[in-house]
Amino acid sequence: MKRWRPVLLAAALAPPAAAPAAAASPAGAPAPQVPACAWEPLGHRTSNVAYPDTNAEYWLLRHTVRKGLAIWLDGRFPDARYASVATYDAHRSSSTGPDGAPSALTDHQLLPDRGSGNPYRQPVRPGGKFTVTVTDAPAGRPNTLPLAPAGTPEGAEGTVVHRIHLPHGTFRLPKVTFVRDGHRVRVGTCANALSPGAPAAGASSGPPSPAGADTPPRPASTPTRTTRI
Repeated sequence: MKRWRPVLLAAALAPPAAAPAAAASPAGAPAPQVPACAWEPLGHRTSNVAYPDTNAEYWLLRHTVRKGLAIWLDGRFPDARYASVATYDAHRSSSTGPDGAPSALTDHQLLPDRGSGNPYRQPVRPGGKFTVTVTDAPAGRPNTLPLAPAGTPEGAEGTVVHRIHLPHGTFRLPKVTFVRDGHRVRVGTCANALSPGAPAAGASSGPPSPAGADTPPRPASTPTRTTRI
């Protein structure tokens, strides 16, 4: 998938105002700038984009390009025909990172966490864990995606896109943590991420809170029943 082409995509991807980071700032260093929520739904139910593909579901995680920023995605392999995680630049195009790292990881390319299996690589049940890191220095490491192409200025917009094709049964969207300068800020899942037009089970309507806080918002990524398309 090389480029988002539909003419309505620009309006569909208009970024919302970023929420203030809730983490404290040790030694005066600013906490990472984070979006109001993670995994905005995008697809045939919400927008006339992506041609549209009525068998696929897309979720968007917006971010602002900053040196030293990393985004951790704590995910689980869905029971689906296909899944991927990809990064797009401000022009809605896939690209390569500064060291030539590709900007997409398809399901079979994801290495499972220790003790889990990847059902797209071996006959195991879905639901195993994986971790993807979006960073400005992929350096050829496994399960990493470039934050932005080489030469991208500070403050530019970037997007992480999670796609699931023909989902079946239950699945959980990845938990999201922004990391920069010693700060870790957990970003709650958007309320309508899993149920377009209605709040999803376990949705957090408040601002993001730092990872490890005493009372973090409960994300909307609690497994939710979906219907095969």
